[in-house]
Parts: sequence; C-alpha cells; structure tokens
Amino acid sequence: CDFSSNLFFNLMDKILFNRSSIVAVLLLFATVAAWLIFEQYAGNFYASVIIILIALIKVRAILYTFMELSCQLLIWRVVFNVWLLIVGVALVTGSYSSFYG
Repeated sequence: CDFSSNLFFNLMDKILFNRSSIVAVLLLFATVAAWLIFEQYAGNFYASVIIILIALIKVRAILYTFMELSCQLLIWRVVFNVWLLIVGVALVTGSYSSFYG
C-alpha cells in the first residue's frame, strides 16, 4: 500500500514540479496579467509597453524552455536575443508613434 502511494506522489512531483510545468503556469499568469492590464488601461501608452514586454518575456520563455534554445550554441542564443531586442524596440517605437505621432 505504501509503495503505490509513494509511486503516485513521485510521479506527481515529476509532472508538476519540473521546469516545463512551472514555466507553463507562469506563462498562464503572464497571459492573464497582460489581459487584465489591457482591460484596465486600454489606450494608455505605458500599459501597451508593459504588455509588449510581457509578450517578449513569454516568447523568450517558450523558446528557451519548450524549444530548448538554452541547449543550443551560444551564437544561436545571441542571435535570438538580439532579434528579440530589435523586435521589442520596433514594437515600442511603433506604439509610441501611434500614440504620440
């Protein structure tokens, strides 16, 4: 009897407390946070910048965790991070020009 309960809890520990599961839950919370910020502060430039930053963090988390970019060569991680920075700057610049341009 004790063996089956330990087996169950060991399996649940492996499923619930691994890196992928924790990142998935954090992605869910980040999505809800971005949605709540949009609902509360729609039309605010700073809110749009925060939502863009949340989206960029989510993209980085997905690629590093689920697409295993963290296991790749350093050059690929640098290229991805530079690309993400360029996209982020372009999005914030476009958001600024739509609000104040």
